[in-house]
Amino acid sequence: MSDVSVTGALHSAVVVQALKSTVGENVAVFIDGKNQRVRRVYGENQICAGGLPPRDNSATRQREFYQTEKRAYLQLQSLNSPYVARNVVFDDNSQAMTMPYLGPDLFVRAQQEGWQPHARHLRQLVEMYHEYRLVKFFKFNSGRPNLYLDEKQDRLIAADFKWCTPRDLYCLTHELHMIHRDLSALDPQMPRMLQVTFSDFPADILQVAYTWLEENPLQNRHSEPEGLRRVYNLRVYLQDRFGVKILRDT
Repeated sequence: MSDVSVTGALHSAVVVQALKSTVGENVAVFIDGKNQRVRRVYGENQICAGGLPPRDNSATRQREFYQTEKRAYLQLQSLNSPYVARNVVFDDNSQAMTMPYLGPDLFVRAQQEGWQPHARHLRQLVEMYHEYRLVKFFKFNSGRPNLYLDEKQDRLIAADFKWCTPRDLYCLTHELHMIHRDLSALDPQMPRMLQVTFSDFPADILQVAYTWLEENPLQNRHSEPEGLRRVYNLRVYLQDRFGVKILRDT
């Protein structure tokens, strides 16, 4: 029996809304403490992090988020991935999904408990990104707030796949920016450890992109405009150097 099930109606226990500043800008997150389950709901005017409505508050965008997340989970479960939650239930009618509650995310664990990854956790991340190559998408949303620890298995679990993108050169530049920005917080060598998982792209372009990102670090990793400028500049640099089309027509 699959660990991912799709249903038209979900009968859940009373839930308590979790309003955490680190997650949930585009999804309402509820925690059922009694049954140790989490419910994520996509929709217009849901209450998200900080008590605010979704950042992308339109019915169309919220439906796209839900469909993308559902598709990613189903693809990864087709590989029997150990790095996504088991027993995930999708409710298409309310655009909601429920899964086991695994406690605080890795960002919160680091802040509150001083949690640091062991070498085995870093190897798990490499295996995780190999799976993304196999199912042919970029996760995009790679930060610690979207990673959890299954303590029983001592295994990292990824969450939040709503931003998944196709694997092309345009999206590659953003994915590389994200892992340099976010996963270097786990270990400074983590981006280089992940380089092998991008073997479906030309080695020369990949090496130059890595070097450029290392030579052009972010001054403020929390600045979204600076991050977008960095990605654009990398695309221009690679396009000019290799004569391949990366920038999209506007």
